[in-house]
Amino acid sequence: MRVILIKYGELTTKKGNRNFFIKKLTENLTHKLKKYEVKIVKDRSRMCLSFFDQDLKKIEEIVQNTFGIYKYHLAYTVDTNKDSI
Repeated sequence: MRVILIKYGELTTKKGNRNFFIKKLTENLTHKLKKYEVKIVKDRSRMCLSFFDQDLKKIEEIVQNTFGIYKYHLAYTVDTNKDSI
């Protein structure tokens, strides 16, 4: 499974409104990605999108064009044993 790790950037400087802005970003991404099988996990400093490889280019384009995302990184999920890595 493929993942995109998202960093919020300025959203985390909003002090008391931080949770509001993170929730709004999550809602925006959920709406934009509704036709893809994407799992979104978020916390106070970053967000992780899990999805299938065949949707990578389309999902990456959506992420690139979504307001509130400072930076993102493509990654893979792997087992934590040495041989799998």
